[in-house]
Amino acid sequence: MKLDEATTWRRAGWIATVLWVIYVYETTKGDPAHPLFNYIFLVPLSLWLLFILARRFMRERAPPPATEGADEKAPPKTKR
Repeated sequence: MKLDEATTWRRAGWIATVLWVIYVYETTKGDPAHPLFNYIFLVPLSLWLLFILARRFMRERAPPPATEGADEKAPPKTKR
């Protein structure tokens, strides 16, 4: 699992969202008057924002990718 790929973070977000919604539904027995039910959408939204910020932070801190032949001079482009 690569932590710098978008699909990894997207999957983690979806899994966390589904688990949270199931947890709240099972705990509250589907009763919207239960105090925990107020957070059924607030917590997943917060997690998605945290995942986005963490991914952006990791991208900024990651070293730039090494390119092969960067020191060599590129061949001139020709018109066709």
